[in-house]
Amino acid sequence: MPMHELCQPCVINYDYVGSFENLEEDVEYALAETGANEVVHFPKRQTYYHPTNPDMVEEAYSKVPEQYVNELIAKYIMDFALFSYPIPKFDYSHSIKSTNKSDFVEGFH
Repeated sequence: MPMHELCQPCVINYDYVGSFENLEEDVEYALAETGANEVVHFPKRQTYYHPTNPDMVEEAYSKVPEQYVNELIAKYIMDFALFSYPIPKFDYSHSIKSTNKSDFVEGFH
């Protein structure tokens, strides 16, 4: 479900809006601003966790047929606009060309 439908940012007047990219910092800021940082602490990231990076995203989406990526972008276009995310562009030269879903699933095995 697109975030703009789930969170309704055009209807609800939020005091804080954070991003997943800066989640820890955004939560710490909101906790400090509300005075809750004395009793509530955001959990620390586990040492084994490695966040994704643009190369990892590019590799994953390059395996998805372009048609499906375009459908996802169309579904989430308002989220890209409202939350200031660039619309992704991927190299599809190595992607699976078939739009048959069974062929797509086979490509991940």
